Amino acid sequence: MLLWEDEASRFRLWGANIGAAQSKANTSLDFRLRDADTVRQQIYKNLDDLGDALQEAFESMNGLANGAKSKQSGSLSDHTTTVSLPDTGEADHADDAEASEYEEDLRAAYEDVVSLINLLFRMTLYIRNPSRRDQLKH
Repeated sequence: MLLWEDEASRFRLWGANIGAAQSKANTSLDFRLRDADTVRQQIYKNLDDLGDALQEAFESMNGLANGAKSKQSGSLSDHTTTVSLPDTGEADHADDAEASEYEEDLRAAYEDVVSLINLLFRMTLYIRNPSRRDQLKH
């Protein structure tokens, strides 16, 4: 969880440094990108991809959490009767495989988040230095 917090901090740092939340006209990200359509589109794409990666991570975490909850219960229950499930070992193997899949998805989502935040930091160079903007068009 600490790694995710580090990435959240890096994203907040990027946003603060580039003026993403600035309301002052001449220091806002929108103002800086007013004449840089290519850079603006790439920033928006990176932010959209970041949102998708975070959604994947959220779904994977929910899958892991739900798998852990169902593994802990180990019984079927209605309002009147509780029936214990027999331990065949097959369910544990299936649960472990499913958990492993969620963990892989979560790891991939984390790597995507890191990569996208790195891209946003690199894009800062194009935002701050207008002469570099032309390099993105080619």
